[in-house]
Amino acid sequence: LPASLKTDKAIMEKVTYIAYKEKTGFSEGSFVLPNHVRGRFWTYEGGVDKLQGPTVQGAWGDELMPPEFLTAVGSRVARAGAGAVFFVTFAPIHGHNPVVQELCDGAHTCREITAFLNPKDGGPKDVARYLGLAEDEYDQLRAWHARQGKPPYPQVPHSRPEDCSAWLRRESGQPAVPAGRKFKTHPRVMKSVDPEEQRAVVFLNGSDNPFGNPLSVYLTHASASEEMANRYFYGFTTKARTRKFPRFDEKVHTIEDSAIPVAGTNYMWEDPADGRNPFRTWIRLTPKAAYVYREWPGTYEIPDIGGVPGPWALPHGKLADGAAGPGQDNFGLGLLDLKRELARLEGWEDAKGWKLESDRNLVKTWFAEHGARERIERRFIDSRYASSPHRENDRPTTLLENYADIGLYYEVTPGDDIEEGVMLINDLLYYDSTRPVDALNCPKLFIAKSCANTIFALKTWTGKDGRKAATKDPIDNLRYFVLQGLGFVADEDWRTKRGGHY
Repeated sequence: LPASLKTDKAIMEKVTYIAYKEKTGFSEGSFVLPNHVRGRFWTYEGGVDKLQGPTVQGAWGDELMPPEFLTAVGSRVARAGAGAVFFVTFAPIHGHNPVVQELCDGAHTCREITAFLNPKDGGPKDVARYLGLAEDEYDQLRAWHARQGKPPYPQVPHSRPEDCSAWLRRESGQPAVPAGRKFKTHPRVMKSVDPEEQRAVVFLNGSDNPFGNPLSVYLTHASASEEMANRYFYGFTTKARTRKFPRFDEKVHTIEDSAIPVAGTNYMWEDPADGRNPFRTWIRLTPKAAYVYREWPGTYEIPDIGGVPGPWALPHGKLADGAAGPGQDNFGLGLLDLKRELARLEGWEDAKGWKLESDRNLVKTWFAEHGARERIERRFIDSRYASSPHRENDRPTTLLENYADIGLYYEVTPGDDIEEGVMLINDLLYYDSTRPVDALNCPKLFIAKSCANTIFALKTWTGKDGRKAATKDPIDNLRYFVLQGLGFVADEDWRTKRGGHY
């Protein structure tokens, strides 16, 4: 508060009301400033019911905020429109709490920082650069600490925080990495997986606060494990929910759609379920790697629904594997509509010139074999659901048969060995993270950046929410792929070869 308002006596003017005691805080948990700004204080123990009321322009929730507060406060701030802000601050000394986990799950790292305290080359930690100081400045500060704070006092700051204004100039605000040295990187800024949400996560380093004596903090925790040290020095932790694919790294395993090899053998998987859309995955195999190059629903327009569907799954503070997103909401599409979507995406000749008002029954006569931009070698569907009988026209039938009746033929997937499938996916994701990624050290599974739902699932899925997990369907399709042991089929393998004779 301005110095003019920090008085020993309560201010009782026509507008202003400030009554504060060090022991009990602000009177009635509120204050009013001369410009009519009203501030109120709450505790989480009071529950969210007390939050009902007018729109607020700004809010700040500190430390162990419950998930229901994130929703309740966020909705009130959102009503205020542009310019309103909502801060949540948290020290991850004991790992993530549910709210922080919800904000971080699947978030995209858009700014990184060099972790000068985490060398990759076996060399020493670079404490000076962590503090943003030159070597001579660091020597002065270290000598002062050795004297236990006694004179002469150093004429240097305790640390020099990163120059964030340099980001706006597309420059680095950090000290340069010395020639020949290699250090790990940590997230600095992450953005929400949901493009509609204006959320970001900022990781504050110990060196960002020169008034907090960061060198003393470093010396206190210098011998801690890297995981614990990162919490103190970088505000970063990986200890929360245990992901099934800890090696998945968006920087390594995702590639631009234009980088997907044009030549390869294409396969497709479908995972249907009651009450929601099926999830479909297309994978292209080459002699060297597998590429997830399309998913449905995806981040593109679906003509039948007149727009782009939302995410398949969203972060959730309490659900380990995320919550169902709008992409799972049943679009009301029948089997003919789902077949038509395949034809549209794969460029079937029969689908050219199709309009939504055309006769749907014509779709039964469409076949990829009549000509298509993409050749799909084989199609697979979840064996349990597709083979479960249901009654139709007073006779038992299956989804597999229903698809065949409209000219769309699937094979069923293999058994449901979840752990083996997870292990095989991790094998494809493996690369030596201590060495540069190159032709001899690279994973065998890549995901197109447009496949946002598959990427989110790989970053989030833990398996703790069981068969109803929101992110399980993209993972299921990947599991079916690795369990089937499919391979690349060269064009010459389909050519007729002259045989011998007896």
